[in-house]
Amino acid sequence: RRMGKLTDAIAAYEESLKLKSNMWVISSYIRLLLKQKQFAKAIAYIKPQLKKSSRYSKRWKSLYLKTLYKAGKVKEAKEFALHSGTADDLMTAARNSLRVGNHKQSLRYLNIALSKASGSWQMRTIHQRIAKIYIKQKKYTLAEKEYRKVVKLDPKSSSYYFWLDQLYKFKMKQPKKSIALWTAFIK
Repeated sequence: RRMGKLTDAIAAYEESLKLKSNMWVISSYIRLLLKQKQFAKAIAYIKPQLKKSSRYSKRWKSLYLKTLYKAGKVKEAKEFALHSGTADDLMTAARNSLRVGNHKQSLRYLNIALSKASGSWQMRTIHQRIAKIYIKQKKYTLAEKEYRKVVKLDPKSSSYYFWLDQLYKFKMKQPKKSIALWTAFIK
């Protein structure tokens, strides 16, 4: 029953596309195609949108990347993220690499994302994710450096001090550094 409704919705969107194709109509249509696992058709509709320069280009790139991953075109998605993606796209690619245990590839994406980051929030998020990967790899000194960068970007946020504190206490077994950290935060 549900599949019939989706098919009807797709047909209705196809008719709408003939009349007027705007960001909302096309992206809604693509989402319906993805629900029915019609990845090739979705990709075919997204590709022309990528070539147009518009205020929606970030959204199209992000939707294209997600569609490639859903379609199982991981290699193509990785290449697209590296060459065309935004910092957010690269963070998504890093997360997908991390899910399959590829720490090296994830770090590569995150380091490239740093060069494309557009604000302090993105920079903090990327450094924090890099630190977490280093902790998984038991590279605690490198993780400490990354957390220090995060603290430097936002010295008033206690949450970043907390993560650095956890690293000192439980991974590096250096409670004196933890005490010094909180003393500096209070001042």
